[in-house]
Amino acid sequence: MNLQKTAGLFLTFAFLLLARHSALAMAGELKHPSIGLPENTPKDVCAQIIRALDDKQCRFLDGHFINASTTLRYGGQTESLNRMLAHLVECNFFKIRIRFTKQDPGVSWTINHNAWADSENLQILLNVAAETIELEKLELPAFGKNTAR
Repeated sequence: MNLQKTAGLFLTFAFLLLARHSALAMAGELKHPSIGLPENTPKDVCAQIIRALDDKQCRFLDGHFINASTTLRYGGQTESLNRMLAHLVECNFFKIRIRFTKQDPGVSWTINHNAWADSENLQILLNVAAETIELEKLELPAFGKNTAR
């Protein structure tokens, strides 16, 4: 192998090593429901949101985050989802989007939130395959930020 090829391989290896180091991100598993919110979010609103997400009857299964993107999975029944939706609407913080999907039957609904992309957007994926969800009992309140009551 000549010196030029050896130097090229060394530089390539060094570049890949440096590029790999700068690409690391913050990620982890969640044992309790939580989402990222802007620093200027009022403390009472933050507490209200966490109370809604941490309702024990909603049966938080697991969650994970990568930087400011969070996924929370729940195994609760329709009534607990109705209560969570009502509490989230009362926060008057989120634009809530509900989508109907088919997922693993053990998951009743999933919440996705990305604080960097749009901290006021909350997506709820309702699992129509879940045995604990009865669509005819689902109560969709008038919701969204600044909803007139």
